Amino acid sequence: MEKGVDFDDSFSPTPDLAVGRFMLSQAVANDYELHACDVEPAFLQADKLPEGVNGRYFIQPPVRSPDANNRDVVYEVCRPLYGNPSSPRALHKTLDAYFMSEGFEHVGFEESVWVRPKGGKYEEDIYVSTHVDDCLICCKSTTTMSKFKQELLTRFQGTDEGEVKEYLGCEVIRDRAAGTGKMVQAGYAERVLRVLHSFRMWDCNPVLTPMDPNVRLTKRDSSEVVDPHLHRRMRSIVGCLSSG
Repeated sequence: MEKGVDFDDSFSPTPDLAVGRFMLSQAVANDYELHACDVEPAFLQADKLPEGVNGRYFIQPPVRSPDANNRDVVYEVCRPLYGNPSSPRALHKTLDAYFMSEGFEHVGFEESVWVRPKGGKYEEDIYVSTHVDDCLICCKSTTTMSKFKQELLTRFQGTDEGEVKEYLGCEVIRDRAAGTGKMVQAGYAERVLRVLHSFRMWDCNPVLTPMDPNVRLTKRDSSEVVDPHLHRRMRSIVGCLSSG
């Protein structure tokens, strides 16, 4: 990737957590429907980027392919692949093009939040927010919600998650009879608690800076041979904190 050519092709906008709170507040205040859809597999359904050299993907022939042992052959990939830095941007561009073709427009400066004013085939406003492959949808009636989700999942392969129960690691708790809704992180807190106990870190003293800010680590400070136990422990801790 070259600066000035395709250096920014990997950027993909994602909504702030405040967007989730906004969507929930809209649903609660107006007694709207608030559902979710998951586009999966996500990147493989995206169109290739037209800009920069990242619009084209080349890979070595996969194992067991006819040209697996031929070093003079490369394959051009027709869709963005998982692991490619520009794939999230390609997915966002594809979703954005679809929503715009359906009469949506961006909400303010949030490039990953759209609204479709009522009119045409939909008789009410529809709000949509995407976080990579997770779609949050808000509208007034179940009829419009069902119609829009059906069209979305016809264009993109995915799953209908129904009413939102979780958003970006936060549990969504809604009481429509009482007209209330809230987002909590009790589940995440319990996962962190289990991790602390599992790795015997529960009795550690919390500090704002868990490491001396004056320490400067360099590659020369590390051992040429990685301690397998510490490596496994670090990967386990990071995996536990980021899971779910």
